[in-house]
Order: sequence, then structure tokens, then C-alpha cells
Amino acid sequence: MRSPLVDELERQVKELAALDAHALSDAELRDAQIDLARVGAAFAAAQARIAVVWDQRRVWDADGAKSGAAWLARETREPKAVCTSRLRLGRVVRDMPLVDAAWSAGDITIDHVRRLAGVRNRRSRAAFTRDEAMLVDAARTLPYREFHQVVEY
Repeated sequence: MRSPLVDELERQVKELAALDAHALSDAELRDAQIDLARVGAAFAAAQARIAVVWDQRRVWDADGAKSGAAWLARETREPKAVCTSRLRLGRVVRDMPLVDAAWSAGDITIDHVRRLAGVRNRRSRAAFTRDEAMLVDAARTLPYREFHQVVEY
């Protein structure tokens, strides 16, 4: 059974797809690009968060799938690596509250989250926790290339 929230979201996405972009002013097009990127990032965060709970409950097991990522790949026709990444990021952001909040707000993208999750490990956990606010601020404010350099440092 589909959620009324998903039905409403689908209706609004269809309305957005039907929008005549040529009728928008340059300023409206500029703002739309920024707004859609933020909403897309927030949507990806919500999708990952829901996927993690679904995976933890092993909802996919009833269909005989070997894993949540395998089930998602089959049902969505996305690459299994994309499905695995979504589940992984949904799990790791629970231990990175500032990253999670920024992603959920659409302030940072899935690429920022992947990069930050990639440098957080057992050896770096304390330093990451100490510097998480600075790293999130860099992700929010710097061009991606400069953000990447900050993370490397």
C-alpha cells in the first residue's frame, strides 16, 4: 500500500516535469537549479534513511533475496553498487550527526557524504568527531574541489 505522502510527492514531481522551463526568467531558472539540487539532496537523505530501516528489518527476505542491496537492484533496476552505497551511507550517517543533519536539510550532497564517510574509520573516528562541524561547514560553503582538499588535509 502506497503512502499518501508518496502519492502527493509523485503528483508534484509530475507537475514539475510538465513545467515549461522556457517560460521561466533567467532568475527563476537560476533559483530553480539551486532549489532542485537542495531538494534532491534532502530526498536522497530521506531515501537512504528509509532504506536502512527497511534493510534492518530484512523486509527483502520475504522475497527470497540474498541481501537488501540485491533486492533493491532487482526491483529498481539500479546498479547494485548504487543500492549498496545508499544502504551504507544511511547506516554511517547515524554516527555523523552533523553530516546527517546537513544532508537531510539539502545543504550537502550525497557526494559530500560519500567523501566524509570514506575518511571516517576506526583510526580517524576521534579526529572526525572533533572536526565534523568544520568539515560540514567546508562542504556547505566551498566548491567541491576545495572541500575535497580540506578533507584530504
